[in-house]
Amino acid sequence: GPGAMLVPLVESVAGLAAADALATAPQVARLAFGHLDFQVDAGMACAEDEQELLPVRMALVFAARRAGLAAPIDGVTVDTRNPERMARDSERARRMGFGGKLCIHPAQVAVLHAAFDPDEAAVAHALRVQQALQQAGGGVCVLDGRMVDAPVLAQARHTLLRHARAQQRLATAS
Repeated sequence: GPGAMLVPLVESVAGLAAADALATAPQVARLAFGHLDFQVDAGMACAEDEQELLPVRMALVFAARRAGLAAPIDGVTVDTRNPERMARDSERARRMGFGGKLCIHPAQVAVLHAAFDPDEAAVAHALRVQQALQQAGGGVCVLDGRMVDAPVLAQARHTLLRHARAQQRLATAS
C-alpha cells in the first residue's frame, strides 16, 4: 500500500549499477546488500574478510548518502556459531557507514547491537566534545591535544543519537 517502505536488496552487478536509481525510487527507506548472491553474480571468490567487496560496500553507502536515505544494511554473516566473526563483520559495517546488518540467527542480534551501540567511553567522549565546543563558544578548540571542530561535533552528536536509540531499545525490551 501507500504506507509501505521498501528495502531493495542489491545482490547483483546490475543491482549495483542501478544503486542510485534504486535509492531514489519512491518509498525506498534504505538499501541492503546481498553480498553472497553478489559474489556469485560477479564471479568472485572472496576471502573470509571479504576485502574484495569493500568497493561495493562503499558504493552502496555512497548511493544511500546521495539519495538522503538511512544508512544501508550490510549482508549476513553465515557462520552462526562464530560470535567473533559476527563482531568483526558488524564492526566493519559500522565503520564503513552501514546502519545495521542482516541477521540469520537470534544469537547474532546481541553481537550486532554490541558493535553498533556506542560504549560508555564513546558516549563520555562525545559529551566532552560537546561541552568543550560550548565552552569555546563554537568554532574550533582543542580537547586532549586534538582539534575539535564542526565535523568532530557532528560525529559526537551522531554517537549520542545512536546511544539514545540504544537506550530506547533497551527500555522497550524490558
